[in-house]
Amino acid sequence: MTPNNFSLSVLRPGAPERHVPFDGATATAWAITAKLAISGNDLRLSISGHGQAAVTLWLQPSFTDPFPFIPGFMLGYNRPEDTGPYYPQMTDELNLHPPHIKSPYWGIRADRATAPVIFIFGSEGMRALAVPPYVHHTPGGLRVCKKRGIGITIGHIVEPVQYICEGSVAPAYRGYHNFDGELSVQGHYFESDSGDRRSHADVIKFLYSRYHEAAPLGEGVHKTVQLLADALVKDVLIRSQTELRDSVAGRQLHRGDLHQITSFDGRQCLVRMYPNTVLPSDQARSMAPADRVGRQVTLSAVTWIPSSVPCPGEYDRKPKETETVCR
Repeated sequence: MTPNNFSLSVLRPGAPERHVPFDGATATAWAITAKLAISGNDLRLSISGHGQAAVTLWLQPSFTDPFPFIPGFMLGYNRPEDTGPYYPQMTDELNLHPPHIKSPYWGIRADRATAPVIFIFGSEGMRALAVPPYVHHTPGGLRVCKKRGIGITIGHIVEPVQYICEGSVAPAYRGYHNFDGELSVQGHYFESDSGDRRSHADVIKFLYSRYHEAAPLGEGVHKTVQLLADALVKDVLIRSQTELRDSVAGRQLHRGDLHQITSFDGRQCLVRMYPNTVLPSDQARSMAPADRVGRQVTLSAVTWIPSSVPCPGEYDRKPKETETVCR
């Protein structure tokens, strides 16, 4: 497939993002070269280069009345005319003065979406791109831009802000992948001549069947719960880093704090607390600062994380003032 509607952008620390078209199936920017190959639903991006970078593959089908969709984050333009303040909305203007949160471009980590895939619909049909949620422990990214279309990123670019809530702004940040020679990334490409927005279900079903192991039948409740927990740890959990604040059992803890706990049955595990949740005293005999990074998922109020979960790589959360993204 000739990537006529594809383009590439590369963001380096401390430098503006460079955006280039493909020459045939190859594009180069900031000493990063990418080769694109698509066969059916399989998409392969072969990247060569060195150093930290966030590399985005863009697809702009130039649909009439484009309708982007990031599962769990953005449906169309998130109806800027009636959704009210504090909702991320796609508009022609950039207005991030609370309570407004409007921008012509948005980007999130792929593991923050319901599925690591981004769609765009129009009267001419549907296109979608899927990215691995992690590439060598670096979270991937999903991006949408009125000018460039939809994109998947090796690394991630959270833009223009992380969130705005009650006047507080969590700033944008970048997660760079550390390239060291050749890297081949397997993603997916989907297209349809129908603009029926319900077709997203077929794409998500395809991704689910490709990457999830079917649950066995007749294993009993205990085994089923164990398999569910293993699946959450393996496929769903979000890597994050935090520091200890309050650490007294039975007291309210700060949002997102990660702790190492000895449970009542003697298990050593990590726990992450969320707003207005209290760790019952009878469920913890001791609590100490966690000395490593774990992966977490919200299960009711308390998240139990096996202490054997591997640590992800470090990434830069502080964008430089000289960086410009999708403008």
